[in-house]
Amino acid sequence: MRTALFTFLLFLSSALLATATDQLQFEKEMLDARSGNPEAQFTIGYRYFHEIGGTSGMSQGINWYLKAADKGHSIAQYALGRCFLKGDGVDRNYEKALHWLGKAAAQKNIHADLLLNSCLAAGLGAPQDIRQGLKRLTRYAENGNIQAQELLGTCYIYAKALHQDIPLGYAWLQYASNQGNAHALKIFEKLCSSLTPQQIDAGKLQYTHLTRYIEAKTDR
Repeated sequence: MRTALFTFLLFLSSALLATATDQLQFEKEMLDARSGNPEAQFTIGYRYFHEIGGTSGMSQGINWYLKAADKGHSIAQYALGRCFLKGDGVDRNYEKALHWLGKAAAQKNIHADLLLNSCLAAGLGAPQDIRQGLKRLTRYAENGNIQAQELLGTCYIYAKALHQDIPLGYAWLQYASNQGNAHALKIFEKLCSSLTPQQIDAGKLQYTHLTRYIEAKTDR
């Protein structure tokens, strides 16, 4: 009985110590954030936005993200871009999404650059920006970035009118799937179930051409 009680008290004291340590860390981060430290501002924003450590409030998270982003914090800028793109914690606003993603991409944040150019390729920016988005995504994809391969394939499948290319979209999604991109595989499988046999044959042919092109490029 005494052993069980001792074990329980030891567990309880450890839990209380961990909670106190977390609280002290949060208070330090908050002090740094209020002093204008952009890294701390982003961290506090992330805590609030994702309800970590007992904090809650997406709107507070967004406010802290904004403070950090205004000071040039690229991850905060990327996070804001995603929020405005998806409508998480804010009203969906493509113009603001592109603005913040562009700020982060200018600081060589590759995730922001990929998302920015997929948005442009999908037609969320100006019409003349569609080709630019496709071009930059293609460059990433041909250089082996599996996220870009998935995004490019998706853009070609769901793009508007002139820029829709189902065989090429099929090829890029299959290529990304074969490189181990599990999310691309799910999209690819769903796509295959919706295509006609003729479209699948055209996609397979395009995939053959794509793999040969990339192999030849790699060997140069």
